[in-house]
Amino acid sequence: MPEKMKDYVKEPLLNSDDVDLLFTEFELIHLIYHRNANQHRTATWWKSFNVLHRKLRQLLLIFLDIEQINALGTRHKLTTTRWNKLGRLRHRTKQLTQKSALQLTVRARQNALKLSRYIVKDVIPKCYLMCYTILQTGEFITLGFALLALVSRVYFLLRKIKGLEMITVDKLRAKEKITNHILEHAETEKVKIINEEEEDVGVAMIFDDSSIAEHRVKEIEADVNNIVAAAKTNTRDHKVAKKGKDKKRKKRKSVKDAMDDIFGF
Repeated sequence: MPEKMKDYVKEPLLNSDDVDLLFTEFELIHLIYHRNANQHRTATWWKSFNVLHRKLRQLLLIFLDIEQINALGTRHKLTTTRWNKLGRLRHRTKQLTQKSALQLTVRARQNALKLSRYIVKDVIPKCYLMCYTILQTGEFITLGFALLALVSRVYFLLRKIKGLEMITVDKLRAKEKITNHILEHAETEKVKIINEEEEDVGVAMIFDDSSIAEHRVKEIEADVNNIVAAAKTNTRDHKVAKKGKDKKRKKRKSVKDAMDDIFGF
């Protein structure tokens, strides 16, 4: 068995003090989960909080399995429990050899790294944003601040995991290199475009603004003259129509006066 693999297995993913703190944070999350399940289980933020609760519990169980395997070694038997098809528990005891203990530890460490990476990358950001909506509504401000504090502390503790920390740092460095390369390429392209624009200026076109202004003034004067002429014709027609109405009214009045004279009114 290679010595490097033994050293890799013996080196803990997280310090014992940080593991204890993570268990404490999970106990608080578990307490809030059961205290508010009936009231807030239909809320939009509860789904992400439920995912964080389940995934963090799975991660802590893996830490306990690794600790148990390292503590037992080859001195005791490892007991596993499984459900059978009839719904009954079946206990299996297996004697741990040095090779099997190493394989189990490596597999558990890989699962822990994969799960912690998923929690840090996907679960915690969504949960943080959903818990922030509690503060926006303004109904349960104390609960919102408590959840934000718990999520932040869990994120701070999980970032201390050794394998996860190396992966995140490498990814950040790779992203920085890519962004710097893109910015440099964009700057060079910008300089090329500016140089091409300066070279291809061409011949400047000169327009006679005075002729354009005179033409525009003539068009406006013609429109005004047309409007004035139309207004004059309308007034003439109106006067003619008014004179005809006045003549009819005078005839009616004269007829009425003659009848009044006949009957003596």
